[in-house]
Amino acid sequence: MVRVFDSLRRPVGDLLNAFNVKEHQKMNAVSTFTFALPEDDPKNRLCRQGNTVSWDNGQLYKIMPMKTESDELGFITYECEHVIATLIDSVMFGHHVFGGLGVANNTTATIQWLLNRQTMRFDPWVGTWVNDNSKIRSWNLGVCEINRNFEYGWEQENLLYALWSIGTPFTEDWMFEYDTSIFPYRLNLRRLSNDIRDSIPVMFKKNLTKVIHESDPTTVCNRLYPLGYGEGINQLNIRAVNGGVPFIQSPPAVVASHGGIIERVWIDRRYTDARSLLDAATAMLRGLETPYEQWEIEYANVEVRR
Repeated sequence: MVRVFDSLRRPVGDLLNAFNVKEHQKMNAVSTFTFALPEDDPKNRLCRQGNTVSWDNGQLYKIMPMKTESDELGFITYECEHVIATLIDSVMFGHHVFGGLGVANNTTATIQWLLNRQTMRFDPWVGTWVNDNSKIRSWNLGVCEINRNFEYGWEQENLLYALWSIGTPFTEDWMFEYDTSIFPYRLNLRRLSNDIRDSIPVMFKKNLTKVIHESDPTTVCNRLYPLGYGEGINQLNIRAVNGGVPFIQSPPAVVASHGGIIERVWIDRRYTDARSLLDAATAMLRGLETPYEQWEIEYANVEVRR
């Protein structure tokens, strides 16, 4: 069931006639949600800008009225985006550097530093619209399961993409998890595991409706030359922390599987510390050793009611 909430997060109605409900969950990206209503359904008036929706008490999505479509069959389709996209509204003007060698700031501190830069919002639930004490942030940090010490640099960046860049140098798989059942909303940084106890079973000829698989071998690399801040001969490289060698390379077995050396140059001028640049490049090379693959799976939410 699709439920609508107003700008104060109060439930204002259930869209009992909603159909073509599709939730596209994306890891470390803005997930999307679409649904349709008959054009003559009086509850179309609830689907206005500033309102949010959830499906079966799941994640909250912001209604995007500019994406509304009406077709000749008399249906209106609404497109929505996950409320994590509210972090795009806060920008980091100028150049910012946080953490790095000799600085006692780990991943938890880095995330908190970013979230503290959110644009303050008024919330009448904790005060009045004109009382400064009612200013709150939309997102707080919950659990952070990875704590490393890296230097990060951002320039003219919004908070959401800065937040996602935190995991770039990690050598382990990770994801951000969002809890929108409370406000301020809460985000958690989790290690990825193979634990399937909480997964949704998707089975062919049962609830699986579509599988799309894309593979791009042009992204493969097994020797990477990382470069950071600066230009020309003064541009930061990894020689000082990599035995004088300006590149990192995959193990021989990986190189052999590709039929030889495949080189790429990676430039990210946000890095001003060689060790942080090497750590980030190591994590990136690990991801480039195999072709980029994307799986899109659609399944039906089948419930048996007794």
